[in-house]
Amino acid sequence: MYASNKLSGFPFFAAAIFLTFAAAGCATADDGSPSGVLRNGETPNQLDAMESLAEDAFDMALGENYAGVSAAAREIDTRWKAFRAQAARDGVNESDLRNMDEAVSDLRRAAANPAEPLSLARAANSVSGEMEILFEVYDPPVPPAILQLDFLGREIALDGMEKNFASASADVDTMVLTWRRLRQTVLDAGGAQAAADYDESITRLQTALLARDANALVEEANDNLELVDALENVFL
Repeated sequence: MYASNKLSGFPFFAAAIFLTFAAAGCATADDGSPSGVLRNGETPNQLDAMESLAEDAFDMALGENYAGVSAAAREIDTRWKAFRAQAARDGVNESDLRNMDEAVSDLRRAAANPAEPLSLARAANSVSGEMEILFEVYDPPVPPAILQLDFLGREIALDGMEKNFASASADVDTMVLTWRRLRQTVLDAGGAQAAADYDESITRLQTALLARDANALVEEANDNLELVDALENVFL
C-alpha cells in the first residue's frame, strides 16, 4: 500500500524519474458505484494514488525533474478535487480537509515556480504529511502512523541536507512521539525485531543530532526509511 523512498548522498543527486500518469480519477466510487461504499479495511483508489504521487514528486524534486513534479502536482490536485467530498462523507473533519487543500495548493505553486530542489521536495512531502489522518478514516490493515514515520524520515533527511538542526530536532521529537503510539501495535503483530531495529535507528538519529553531524543525520534518515518498510511488512 505504501511506497518507499530512499535518499542517498549529501548533497543528494537523484536520477530523473519519469511518470506515465493514468487518466485523472473521476468522481465515481472505487467499486464503480456513486456511493463510495468500501469493504472493511479497504482504502479508496484515489487516496492510494495521491499518496504514491506525492512520494514520486518528492523523488523527482530531488532529481530536479521539475516537469515531472509539475505533472504530479496537477494530478494530485485533480484527484483531490474529485475525492474531497467523499473524504468529508467518510468522516474526515473540515480542518483536516483544509490542511490537505493547503498542502496541495502549496505544491502546485512550488511546482509552477521551482526555486531549488530541497524546498520543492518539502512541498511534495507536505502532501504526504496529511496522509495519516486521511487513511485513518478507513482503518486499513497497515497502521497509518507508518505513513507519518515515512514522512518524518524524509523531513529529517532534508533537515540534514540543509544543516537545519533546529528543524531536525523538532522532527526527531515528533518521530519519537509517533513511534511511541505505534510501537506496541507492531509488537502485538509479531514485529519484535522490526521494533528493536527501529528503536536503534531513533537512537542513532538522536546521536547524530547531538553531534550536529549532518552527513550522519542524512545517512541514518535513509536507513530509517528502509526500516519503515520493514515495519509495514509486519502487517502484510
